Amino acid sequence: MYEQIEGLSFEDREAKLLALAKKEGGEISFYAGTKPEDTDPIIDAFQEKYDIKVENYRAAGEVIAQKVLQEVQAKHDGADLYVADASQATVLANLDALAPLKTPLTEHLVSGSATDYSAAIYVIAPVISWNTNLVKDPPTSLEDVFERFRGKFMIETEDAPWFEALVKEYFVKEKGMTEDEAIAYWEDNIQGAFVVKGHTLMTTLLASGQAEVCIACYYHAVSSAKADGAPVDAMPIVEPVPYTFISAGIPVTVQHPATALLMLDFLLTDGQEIFVGQDRNPSNVDYQGTFKLDEYTNVPYALSGDEDEFAKWSKIYDGVLEKAGGEVIEED
Repeated sequence: MYEQIEGLSFEDREAKLLALAKKEGGEISFYAGTKPEDTDPIIDAFQEKYDIKVENYRAAGEVIAQKVLQEVQAKHDGADLYVADASQATVLANLDALAPLKTPLTEHLVSGSATDYSAAIYVIAPVISWNTNLVKDPPTSLEDVFERFRGKFMIETEDAPWFEALVKEYFVKEKGMTEDEAIAYWEDNIQGAFVVKGHTLMTTLLASGQAEVCIACYYHAVSSAKADGAPVDAMPIVEPVPYTFISAGIPVTVQHPATALLMLDFLLTDGQEIFVGQDRNPSNVDYQGTFKLDEYTNVPYALSGDEDEFAKWSKIYDGVLEKAGGEVIEED
């Protein structure tokens, strides 16, 4: 199929993909792990622009990746295009579950956010944030949080890759600690912290004042809550900024390949404007919002999909969280 669009200008490529998509039936199966309020504007805009019907399956990113893999292994029709975190794309590609992905738009993406089989649609950046009613002198570093907000900050239960990146890239490379020293430092300073399951819940708890500081709330969620009047902020940004990607890929069992490419290109252009409106951080450098990742010292995480490393650091992270004491806070 790529030979039919090779060498075309972007406008001619779009027109050709649309014509091919109509021949494929004018429909697409789209798996996306984001909330309806985030996904629906994308789907509605795509359907309105191209008059193509989108069948949307919603689930968490890991569930989507498992479903895609099961469909591929069974050679069963399923997703034409899926969206999940970047590490899932690496796992699927290593298992030969993804088709090669070629779009000229990858040249416009944040460095490191595109592979031969996937392309990031936006950046996820967990940042240090605070309740502005309770914190008048915001933290300036992670160490500052540990020193001044001991027992008053939140940390999330499933953030082992984020933790691994901070240990290796910040505390070891920048601060000169060994890994064991860095882990012990966390264990000493996490005592009394609020351990929370879910980034959305952490933002809600921060806004309600149940904790003074969140050390890994998503920037786009904090920014959105602030715009809605919540007493929260993440500016000035505390460095380093850990980040990962939400990526899109095309399974090898794709039934509507031209439609999948058309929607992918849409996600990387028109969709980027929608992400800006949702206070997300677009992957396309031509559509950046108020928060520009390359302006800050940053630390990538959860990109490799190495299952052994993930298991190792999940165990270490769980051990660190146990030092906090208390029960995990979850949605009722």
